[in-house]
Amino acid sequence: MLLFWRFFELTNQDLPILVFCNIIFMSLNDNISDFFKDLKDRVSSPFFSSFIISWLLVNWKVPIALLFYKAEDLKADGYDSFIKLVQKEVNNWNGIIWPILGAFFYCFLFPWFRNRIIAVQARWQAEGSRMKLKYSEGGKVPIENYLVLKKDLKDHISQLEEATKEEIATRLEIKKYKDDIKKLDDTNSEYVKTWTDFRQDIFLLKGLWEFKFLDGEKLIEKSDWILDGSSAIRKTDSAHFGVSYFLFNPISNEICMFFKSNTENVESMFFILEVKRKFDKLSGTINSKQKINAFKKGIMTSFSD
Repeated sequence: MLLFWRFFELTNQDLPILVFCNIIFMSLNDNISDFFKDLKDRVSSPFFSSFIISWLLVNWKVPIALLFYKAEDLKADGYDSFIKLVQKEVNNWNGIIWPILGAFFYCFLFPWFRNRIIAVQARWQAEGSRMKLKYSEGGKVPIENYLVLKKDLKDHISQLEEATKEEIATRLEIKKYKDDIKKLDDTNSEYVKTWTDFRQDIFLLKGLWEFKFLDGEKLIEKSDWILDGSSAIRKTDSAHFGVSYFLFNPISNEICMFFKSNTENVESMFFILEVKRKFDKLSGTINSKQKINAFKKGIMTSFSD
């Protein structure tokens, strides 16, 4: 591109010529690049490179003369020029047919022969190793080799002992984990049994209860409630609640209950209560702030009692 800038000055009249020349230059540059790329792919082909090597071997006189001979040497051997040498020595057989056959042999037949040779060598090496072991039976070992073998054996025994100790420790640890799991299973079974017993006893909460709401030790409110398993009624204002959440901790003998209000303008209530085993007394908090005590006044068979 710089060559065109040297030939033409940047004027309004010469600008179209510069553009045209630039297009031609870029086109030639692309074509040349494609040509050399295609040439590189062909030369790097295994068959093509094998053909070139085979041709040079078959026609060995030509490369030797081109590299080392002078015109006087050629005339001394009976050739007037290098062209005469090529014309006389190269023909259809040694110029095309024999190099093609050589390239075909190197690319296709030579790998097959090479693999067979490697296989035979491996076979004979294995056979030689077996024969060596066979004829070495009953032989004597030098004291140096014996000491080396004895040391290696001692090291292997030490490694085996260490591995055995680690395996024993691992087995003991596994046994400990199994015992812990069994204890957890037994504890869980006890909790399940306690929960099952409580689920059977929970219906003992059914009945008429008196709830006392306290501020410290001061009585704030007292009301009667009817509990019927999954439902509750506050008798003072006939507010209806649904027991939508219930959880019992058999270790601390605490229950958590959530009374969801089904009556308009009546607040829902969340109870955390300690329960006596007979299910006749409750004590704890409501909505996590106000103290509450409750005791059962009687058993109700239905809300209409």
